[in-house]
Amino acid sequence: MRSAVVFTCLLAGFPTALADFCSRCTGGLLSNDVENESDLTNLRYLGGFRRQMYDPTFQFCAALNEADGRFILFPMPHGRILFRALPDKPSSAPTVFGSYVMMQHDGNAVVLDKNHVPYWSSNTSNQGVGPYCMTVSVSGVLVILDSSCNRIWSHDGSSRRNQSSMPLASLTYEP
Repeated sequence: MRSAVVFTCLLAGFPTALADFCSRCTGGLLSNDVENESDLTNLRYLGGFRRQMYDPTFQFCAALNEADGRFILFPMPHGRILFRALPDKPSSAPTVFGSYVMMQHDGNAVVLDKNHVPYWSSNTSNQGVGPYCMTVSVSGVLVILDSSCNRIWSHDGSSRRNQSSMPLASLTYEP
């Protein structure tokens, strides 16, 4: 029997001074500026009501899967999964309700359970210069950008040329 995967969506922004973030972080998950990230009261994260983020053209979506707690990337509408945090997690493993995705102040993206224990990480602590953001590029790549718009991580290991080239520097989205 196939179980339906249910996603909830609320496209809501978080109040923040975006001046320090890469200009291509609009709509992405922004890093938090505090070291104590276990109190979700004033933090930015994917979980609860905001469970998805999209590329600028709404062709790709990164979401926290309510059915199993995995963080996934897929083409719209609900196509083949392009990236899955914890790809080796057996489908019979317990569901992780209350999970959330967070960009930490040090540039590390993590998926945490309801007790704030991480069970997946991008392993990008202290790479580049913060603040950081995670976003979905128009080409369907989940990326982490530092404050200078340098790509410090991508789900597929891809890189791109330096952002100082004129066409790339003027973009308002991640290519």
